[in-house]
Amino acid sequence: MARALAWHARGRRFDPDTLHFKAPIIGAFFMHYTVYIIYSEKLDKHYTGSCENFAIRLAQHNAGRNKSTKPGIPWILKHLEEFDNLKEARAREAYIKKMKSRKYIEDLINSVN
Repeated sequence: MARALAWHARGRRFDPDTLHFKAPIIGAFFMHYTVYIIYSEKLDKHYTGSCENFAIRLAQHNAGRNKSTKPGIPWILKHLEEFDNLKEARAREAYIKKMKSRKYIEDLINSVN
C-alpha cells in the first residue's frame, strides 16, 4: 500500500483494480496470447486486437478505456484465437488487419462457428 501511495503522491494515477505489472511465467503456468475480433452493433463495425488476458481487455474496451473503441460500446466477442507467444499473435493480428476486408472478417468468423 505504501508503494501505491508513493505513486499517487507524485501525481501519477493509480487504479487498484488494474493489474500494473506483468506476471512472470512460473513452472507449469503458461501464458497464452489472444487475437480477438469484437463487434459493435451500434457502429456496425468489427475491431481486431491482440492481448495477454482477453477478459480484462474486453472489459477495458467496454469501459471506454480505448479511444478507438469508446464510441462503439458495447462490444461483443465474435472470434478468438490463442497463440503460444506474443510474436505469433501480433503477426496474426497484423495479417487480419492487412486484409482490410469486412467480407474476410465475416468469413473468418463464420468459418469457425
